[in-house]
Amino acid sequence: MSFGGSGVSENAYYLNGYFSGDPLSNLGGTGLPFGAIAQQETYIGGYSAKYGRSAGGVISQIGKRGTNDWEFGGMVVFAPKSLREDNDDLYFPALDFSEANSNPNLPNTCGAAGNERCQWAYEDADLPGTLYSRGRDATSENLVYSAYVGGPIIQDRLFFFLAGEYDSRDTTYSPTAIGSPRREHREQDSPKIYGKLDWNINDDHLLEFTYVKEKIDRDGLFYDYDFADGE
Repeated sequence: MSFGGSGVSENAYYLNGYFSGDPLSNLGGTGLPFGAIAQQETYIGGYSAKYGRSAGGVISQIGKRGTNDWEFGGMVVFAPKSLREDNDDLYFPALDFSEANSNPNLPNTCGAAGNERCQWAYEDADLPGTLYSRGRDATSENLVYSAYVGGPIIQDRLFFFLAGEYDSRDTTYSPTAIGSPRREHREQDSPKIYGKLDWNINDDHLLEFTYVKEKIDRDGLFYDYDFADGE
């Protein structure tokens, strides 16, 4: 994501006050299971110097911690592709001077002999109005399991909180008339674990331990695709 036009490597991500991105490239970050998020703050400017390593934006998440009261819960979210509405078919747009700046990827006639104005143009004059992509070829399905539990190990002294989440996505990407002649099917699994221990040693000293793990597994297939026949 981009904040205020900054690049993705200029953002910073924090968990419980600690920087969680790559220390060399500044890319990436680790997300918490949904049931483990106590607070999230998003800064786009004017934030404290304690959020260093950033010239763009900052996302800071605070995880939950155990208390003297027991807390537990769970969640299942299922978005099946069979119940999704079909995407619309997309077509190559007609082109005129008013649309020149909205089509920056098309070749243009700027600087050509006799041209007093710049005008975007298609290399193939038959493309406007023809099919660009089929909506029915793009599908997605999502399934999420999430659960958490927290409470006291020793009343008033030692507490724990544990949360886990498993996110499974099944996506098919639509080929386009001018892209690679292939259809892509991708499956992605993203398990997350968050654990926290808090020890009130005495009234003046607190010891915290936080464990976070996130893994992303992807695999998929490419299929040859005949765009004219949609097969």
